[in-house]
Amino acid sequence: MSEEQADPGAAASGSARAAIVHLVEEGIVPRRPVQEDPDPNLRAVEILQARIALEGLTARRAAENITPAAARELASILARIRTSIDRGDLADASRANAELHREITSLSGHGVAQHLIAALSSTEVSARCRTILDEGRPTASLAEHAAVVDAVVSGDPDRAERAMRDHLESVCEALRSADARRS
Repeated sequence: MSEEQADPGAAASGSARAAIVHLVEEGIVPRRPVQEDPDPNLRAVEILQARIALEGLTARRAAENITPAAARELASILARIRTSIDRGDLADASRANAELHREITSLSGHGVAQHLIAALSSTEVSARCRTILDEGRPTASLAEHAAVVDAVVSGDPDRAERAMRDHLESVCEALRSADARRS
């Protein structure tokens, strides 16, 4: 009889160790304690640049996979962004923005891209929140999201990819501008 069979607590402990090892191997959990990032703004820009490539791909694939039900869901989320901005509720607009990105990524059906985007997105939430507060950015973001949704719903993969890339490049530029004004 193995140690894990003799002691159910050991099995749980062994399972936990195995899960942690897997997370480290996947790059989700760092091998060593996280140290303070010497330039968090540069890191946020680099994360956005990686997302540009990945989310361009997922927008393309979402356009190829669009269904009437998915089109209605995207339109509903876009309407929520619009309503939140009109009310001045930028926190809700930011949450709906993230939901729209997740929905498009999910519609892509591209498992690896979904995993990578989720890992990247969780590390740059504060950057997204900083840019939504910039004057004019909520309106610009809404127009960019509308272009993405229109392209995806139209089933136009080239236009969907370009619109998503343009949107995230705009976010990147807004982050750089905001950081330059703060320094």
